[in-house]
Amino acid sequence: MASVITNVLTRVAGGVSREKQFAIFLRDHMVVSTAGVELARRTLGENSEGELGAFLKQLVTKLESERDTLHEIARKTEVSRSVLGEAGGWLAEKAGRIKLNGRLVGYSPLSRVFELEALLLVAQQRLSFWKILDRKARVDERLQGLAFPARIESAEEDLRLLERYLMEAADRTV
Repeated sequence: MASVITNVLTRVAGGVSREKQFAIFLRDHMVVSTAGVELARRTLGENSEGELGAFLKQLVTKLESERDTLHEIARKTEVSRSVLGEAGGWLAEKAGRIKLNGRLVGYSPLSRVFELEALLLVAQQRLSFWKILDRKARVDERLQGLAFPARIESAEEDLRLLERYLMEAADRTV
């Protein structure tokens, strides 16, 4: 009952309740997750060989699993998905392919640099997101038992590897 009163008072005062803010936060991260999966798939499609290709294949699988976890969190917390928002994330990744890369059409070494930079940003966002949810799980039983420490460790490792692959690509390109 106290939380209902708090939510009502917050709305009357012109604010947005924490639960509503959490819903917005989660939906926005579902959008980023969708774009991240699509970007990783595209990058893998153009870089499927060697050590980078093996890493990207694992990354795609990991990002798809994390997107599924986000949907599970939405179900557990009764946050409705934004199909339009997720479609927007998909579309944003497609639009991001239209960039100057030194070629009118096709993939170039500079494309690899740009995509690895973007994947590095996605990994940083994932790390922050999992850390925030890990903290929230301490006070929100709906989030307990979702292995956030393992997700945090995974995102940290991805950051380290993506930075290495990015620097290698940049050394060969710029």
